[in-house]
Amino acid sequence: MDQPGIFHYTSLEAYLGRYCQYRKAMNPSFSYAVWAKRIGVKSPATLHMVTNGKRSPGKGLVSKLTKEMALNADECRYFEILVGLKKHKNHLAPSLDLMKALEEQHPDKGFKLVEHEEFRMISNWYCWALLDMVSLKGFKEDPHWLSRKMEFDVSAENVREALIAMERLKLVGRDRNGKLVRTTRPLKTSSDKASEAIKKFHSQVLKNATDSIYKHHVDERNFEALTVSMSASKMPEAKKMIRQFIDDFCRKFDDPRANKVHQMELVLFPVTQNLKER
Repeated sequence: MDQPGIFHYTSLEAYLGRYCQYRKAMNPSFSYAVWAKRIGVKSPATLHMVTNGKRSPGKGLVSKLTKEMALNADECRYFEILVGLKKHKNHLAPSLDLMKALEEQHPDKGFKLVEHEEFRMISNWYCWALLDMVSLKGFKEDPHWLSRKMEFDVSAENVREALIAMERLKLVGRDRNGKLVRTTRPLKTSSDKASEAIKKFHSQVLKNATDSIYKHHVDERNFEALTVSMSASKMPEAKKMIRQFIDDFCRKFDDPRANKVHQMELVLFPVTQNLKER
């Protein structure tokens, strides 16, 4: 088993998690305690938190990790950018700069993490909520007011930044009175486009959905779950049916005269590994 190549990863914890699996496969006695002792870290818990994305490593730990992993200069720089993305995951401008740096550092010059302009609208759930809110009758272009109207936490500064991005992308514009209005409808992303921005968006929506179970009364939400045996070969057909349902749902229920914005996340994912098909 070869050591995982860092350029195959766009997430710090994903790379470190895979590296731990590699070390364990090479040496079954490998552990966080062994790893910590090897690189001179006092607490194995520190490495555990960093690997699981619960803490960002400081400069000293970054130096120790890259040295122990025997990363070359280009790989070290890539690792440092992944650390930066972890630290600034909730800050738009630094994230954009770091994503661009990650692309430039990647040996495959055709590598694209995400289209940077699209990142503004794809990566945060509240950007999409704001885009719909602009069309509602009671909309006020006041970041503090809009922040308070969100069911889940988002700062007034993040709202202000999102509104500026939306106008820059020409997703919203100004009418003759200077009022903010929506200029495009509807807006979709590529269904099977692999990008960190889209992954981030879905992660945020799923977290909000989990919180909604306890936050909202059953009259305000709907949750359904289904467990079904399905061959992998049927996945394309299943995706097509789900997307058709979403299109039909939007045509029936999307209404600019409404007084509230909702988000719906439909997911279909495996819960077992492949078994031999009959």
